[in-house]
Amino acid sequence: LPARAGRRRAAMHSAWIRANAVFFFGVAMLGVVTSMCAWSTYLTPPGGRVDVLRVNQVRSLRMAHMSGGWGRPGQPQDRAILTFDLEADLREAFNWNVKQLFLYVVAEYATPSRPFNEVLVWDKIVSSEEEAKLALTGEAVKYPLTDQGTELRGADIKLRLYWDPMPLSGSINIKRSKHRLAKMPAEYA
Repeated sequence: LPARAGRRRAAMHSAWIRANAVFFFGVAMLGVVTSMCAWSTYLTPPGGRVDVLRVNQVRSLRMAHMSGGWGRPGQPQDRAILTFDLEADLREAFNWNVKQLFLYVVAEYATPSRPFNEVLVWDKIVSSEEEAKLALTGEAVKYPLTDQGTELRGADIKLRLYWDPMPLSGSINIKRSKHRLAKMPAEYA
């Protein structure tokens, strides 16, 4: 039909405008669904249980002159190499939104010159629910327990396991176990 005189015919949108509308509608819906998925993880209770976490053996406690690190170069520092036992069932920490768990053992202790010290001594990445049941005996630390001075001898050490669920979407919520107490030797060994 011919257009009437004085009236303009409505122009159709181009293919690019339509593709742009479809694309950004899809992106907006993806954002909404991702947000809903992230919020749904707050409804799941935190999981995981640590049955055993204890120092098995102190293999070495000695004074080392470190080059670099804390303080002055060449300043003496206590350094301990130890083994530990760990029994934990962290399978409940896995859900549909957890990609992997980052586990780490931290040694906490107090000294007269520094009232609070935390040292990471071991870590592991758990990629599946099957790997999340741990039964380690005599596991050697990956990183030595190093004091910033020479006050590690005779110190009370608290071991704590932390697990950090890495979500596909959403916030990271670090969980931790209760501490387990151990005593360092009074003399260098």
